[in-house]
Amino acid sequence: MKMCTIIRIVNDGEEDYPYISALYQIGDYHAIFNYLKQWDNGDSAEESQPRLALYDHTLHQDNSYILLYNATIGGTFALYAKPIQGQGSQ
Repeated sequence: MKMCTIIRIVNDGEEDYPYISALYQIGDYHAIFNYLKQWDNGDSAEESQPRLALYDHTLHQDNSYILLYNATIGGTFALYAKPIQGQGSQ
């Protein structure tokens, strides 16, 4: 799997977690997705494979981003930028 850039990971210790959690509770995953994209300034260099581990679920994705949620330990939201076509690790 290609490496993706970590845009933002939000867990229950973050100031905006209640807002994101409320959107999750009403099923507005697209709003969470759009909210977290604010932190993509194009300057992040930290790459990782999207976890997609046990209990991780894809909430929303498009050609540029993927939003994951893990319900364990209070819940964690993670937004990754997908590699640009022709770039990134293989």
